[in-house]
Amino acid sequence: MLEDRDYMRSGKSGRQSLFEQWPGWAVIMGLTCAFFVLQILTSNFGGGYYFALFRPWEWEGSLLVNLFWGVVGCVGYIFRHSDGSHLVWNMIFLFFFGRFLEDLLGKRDFLRLYFFSGIGAGLIWIVLSSWLEPARMAVGASAALFGIFTAAAIMEPDVVVHVFFIIPVKLKWVALFSVLISLFLLGDPYTHISYLLHLSGALCGAVAVLRFHPGRVQWSLLRRFVGRPKSGKRIIRFPGGANRNTTSSAAASQESVDQILDKIAREGLQSLTPKERQILENARKRLRDN
Repeated sequence: MLEDRDYMRSGKSGRQSLFEQWPGWAVIMGLTCAFFVLQILTSNFGGGYYFALFRPWEWEGSLLVNLFWGVVGCVGYIFRHSDGSHLVWNMIFLFFFGRFLEDLLGKRDFLRLYFFSGIGAGLIWIVLSSWLEPARMAVGASAALFGIFTAAAIMEPDVVVHVFFIIPVKLKWVALFSVLISLFLLGDPYTHISYLLHLSGALCGAVAVLRFHPGRVQWSLLRRFVGRPKSGKRIIRFPGGANRNTTSSAAASQESVDQILDKIAREGLQSLTPKERQILENARKRLRDN
C-alpha cells in the first residue's frame, strides 16, 4: 500500500548532511554569506577580477588567464557582493521569493533555475555589456534573484505581494514594472547597478520556466508561447444529461503519482513540494477508501 512506503511517513532515518537538511534557498544564503566573510578576510590580498564578472578581452594580462577567470567569474560573481548592504538586500529578497519558488518547484529544480539564471545572465552580460554598459565588472546575486522572481511571477502571476510591506500588488505587475524600470535605466553612466544583468536574469528565468516547466505557466501574457496546457481530463455528456469523466482523468492522476514516486526515489522525500505531498496524500486516501 502507498501509505506503507517509507517516504509517506513523517520521520526520517539516517544521517543527512546540512545540504540535504536545509532548503535550497537556505543553502544559497549560507554559501553567499560565507563567501562574503571570506571576501572580507582576503580583501588585503588584492582580488582584481577574481570571482567577478568582466570582459576578458578588455583586461590587462594574458588572454588565456583572463578567459579562465572569466569562466570562474560566471559562477563566482553570484556569491560576491560589493558591500554589506548589497548582501543584506539580496538575501532579504532571496528569503521571500526563494522560499516561495522552492515551494512551487522543489529543492532541486529551484537550485537549477537559480544557477541557470545567474550563469546565463553572466554570459549575456559578457557579450553585450561592451555596447550597453560602461562598467567593466559586475558582482552580486541580483541576476539570479531576478530569474527566480520572474519565474515565480510566470507561475503564480495573481499572487498578491505587499510592496514596501504596505501596498498590495499582484506579483505579475511588480515583475513587469521591474523589467520596464531596468530597461529605462539600462546603460545609465551614473549608477554602479548593472541593469543589463537584471534584464538578463529575468530573461533566463522566463526561458527556464517556458522550456522546462511549460505546464506551470499561468500568466496569460506568456501562455501563448507554450500553447494551452493539457489538463488530462475530458468531460463527455451522456444521454440523460449526466456528466462523466473519462478514464483519462484517472490515468493522468496515476501518472502524476508515478512521477512523484520516481522523484522520491531519485532525490528523497525532502525534495517534494507541498503540492506534491498533497497529491500523494490524496492518492493514499483514495486507495484506503477503495
